[in-house]
Amino acid sequence: MLLTGATGFLGRGLLELLLRTQATITCLVRGASSDEARPGCARRCDPPARRGAGLGARLRVAPGDLGAPRLGLTEETWSSLAADVDVIVHAGATVNWIMRYEQLRAANVLGTLELLRLAATGPAAAVHLVSTISAARADGDEDSALPRAAALASSGYGLSKWIAEQHARRAAVAGLPTTIYRPAMITGHSARGASNATDFISRYLVGSAQLGLHLELDAALDMTPVDFVSRAIVTLLREADPVGDVHHLVNVEQTPSYRELGAAMRRLGVAVTPASYGEFRAALLERAPLEHPAKNALLPLLPYFPADGFALAMGPWPSARTRARLDALGVRCPAIDDELLAGYLRALEIAGVRPP
Repeated sequence: MLLTGATGFLGRGLLELLLRTQATITCLVRGASSDEARPGCARRCDPPARRGAGLGARLRVAPGDLGAPRLGLTEETWSSLAADVDVIVHAGATVNWIMRYEQLRAANVLGTLELLRLAATGPAAAVHLVSTISAARADGDEDSALPRAAALASSGYGLSKWIAEQHARRAAVAGLPTTIYRPAMITGHSARGASNATDFISRYLVGSAQLGLHLELDAALDMTPVDFVSRAIVTLLREADPVGDVHHLVNVEQTPSYRELGAAMRRLGVAVTPASYGEFRAALLERAPLEHPAKNALLPLLPYFPADGFALAMGPWPSARTRARLDALGVRCPAIDDELLAGYLRALEIAGVRPP
């Protein structure tokens, strides 16, 4: 098995595959050599492997680069992987909602193409592509993708993942087994609270605390804990048929609105007061000049706070088929409650990115 993105926020959870399968997992990790790549991978990837005797021996590292031709692999490594790998789990990407498509194309589109080519070079390997819910249409079924015009009008990141999906679909038509997973807004671990400090939810929690305001909106936030997403992918990959489905990994039934999230923050002792979108945006813009000494965690996301309305309302996304399948397999999304939010806030404070 080949895994990309293993050192990323989601990818580390996907190493549960070591515990749930007998596979030897090769992680594509950025680095000039195995000696250079292995230490970084070991620090972030090996803890799951140490839970069982001998599991670490099934974790290997291939130095490479998603944005490079042939994934930056040597000819020998490419040929070896093409001959031996029967499953590719592609969770690696440059995740950035502000960058232009041109800046993301190499890693997100060309990297996917190279992995599809690798899968087709030897005995056909099944490809499991981690995409994004932004490539889906809210008014279709789980197999539906955004129309071309809507994709071209979306963010650079959303467009890059939409195009990567199109290549995977064409490969499937040509006979390569492919499955697509579309996570929604991934948030911190439901038990440990650990979050990606640069994702939207983390920035919103910190930025709201810094402003002393929260959005008083009924728009839904699809908060989907990272451990649910990784467990769902691992479970579906191992046990669900048929290969070739599109899975929406969302939290439609338990997701709070911005209004409800703000009320929870107040219950947990965060000094925030309700604000309309206009009031919240105006307060944020006051922090925007580069020379202003008071920074705010939401400033890098200013393009998502346009004058004509909020651009980060989520869903609802069709997900009945995937939810039914996961329910049958015993995988349920954790509740987004005060205990979970307290863990997020505590982790952000410990990390030094949220004011106490």
